[in-house]
Amino acid sequence: MIDLKKLLLLVAEKISGEMGHNFLRALMLNLKNALNADLVLVTEGIGEPAGRARSIFCVQDSKEAEQIEYDLAATPCELVYQGKHVVIPCDLAKRFPKEEGYESYIGSPLRDRAKKVIGHFSVFSRAPLEQEEDSARLFRIFASRVEMELQREAYERERESFIGTLRQANALLERQREIARKSNSVKSELLRIVAHDMRSPLGTVISRNELAQTFIQRGDETSLKTAFTCCEISIEAVERMDALIQDLLQSAKDDVTEMSFAPNAFDLTKTLSAIIRLNEAAALAKDISIRGSLPESLMIVADENRLTEAVDNLMNNAVKFSPPGKSISLSAETTPQGGVKICVKDQGQGFMHAEIDHVFTRFAALSAKPTGGEQSTGLGLSIVKAIAERHGGTVAVKSAGQGKGAAFILNLPSRATA
Repeated sequence: MIDLKKLLLLVAEKISGEMGHNFLRALMLNLKNALNADLVLVTEGIGEPAGRARSIFCVQDSKEAEQIEYDLAATPCELVYQGKHVVIPCDLAKRFPKEEGYESYIGSPLRDRAKKVIGHFSVFSRAPLEQEEDSARLFRIFASRVEMELQREAYERERESFIGTLRQANALLERQREIARKSNSVKSELLRIVAHDMRSPLGTVISRNELAQTFIQRGDETSLKTAFTCCEISIEAVERMDALIQDLLQSAKDDVTEMSFAPNAFDLTKTLSAIIRLNEAAALAKDISIRGSLPESLMIVADENRLTEAVDNLMNNAVKFSPPGKSISLSAETTPQGGVKICVKDQGQGFMHAEIDHVFTRFAALSAKPTGGEQSTGLGLSIVKAIAERHGGTVAVKSAGQGKGAAFILNLPSRATA
């Protein structure tokens, strides 16, 4: 006859102080002996709702077994995944022919912190179950302990993920601060150069035009010829100013493209998921929802920091230029050519047809304005373009027109080289 108190103390003593995998091993080996079981399983569900189960830990015939996976249909485990505590003291194979060779079964659902069934804990035995009630009580006590341990591990994973997100957020904020600093520095330098280099040709244009105006008013042939010469000199001065402006713009572009670049292999899905989390607070403040459509895993060789900077710029702009109550989506997929396609789509202000060709130009004057009083440096999209091209890829924008949203598409090779 089972002495429940004695067995409970015995098992509890042998698993005390253990956590994680060691806890599961100690508990299942000792519980197997206590209940005279032949198979002990802790599983997680696969699918929504779960149609299959995969073992997290498995003990069979006195030793730890390799991971197993099986269909739940027509098994007692299917009932457990429906949220039921199941006790079958005998004739298990008669009720569930798939369990041939086993006579008894006990199973309890395992739930997450939201009380959703995510797995189950069960024991199978080739012998009938003795003292059904006491055995079930003992099993439920330790099933609760398994559930608590799985919830603790899930919490630890969330905690580590949160810490990783904070680190990424700090790195992103530091890069954004550096971008803003460089933006202000570039603008100040441009203004200084413009003020210095434009002064002389601009003075020429003003003085020659004033002189031309005087000679034109005289009206005689000689005066008109002189006025014509003054106009030619003014045109030359304007052309000189235009050349200076083009040189400045090219120099500004070169500043962006001369960036550090260190490709490494990483899971793009995890990186994009982190970017979504980083932008959720700003989106929530404007009642904007963010949806991710990402594969379970997508490995890529690229500069993770640079690519994060580019996609974060696009996400940040989507939030910045979208009215409250709208939605933003971030998706990623492989392309038939073997590359990767990343798309950020919003329901914001969009672009007029005439603006499309200038969207990625540095300091471009576009019709879209931030909807929540945010600041815009006019550098973000040009940086995205530079990063895409540095990876050997492209970036494009699609918009059906003003007020009709926009979609920014990054097409990248799956393997970038330095």
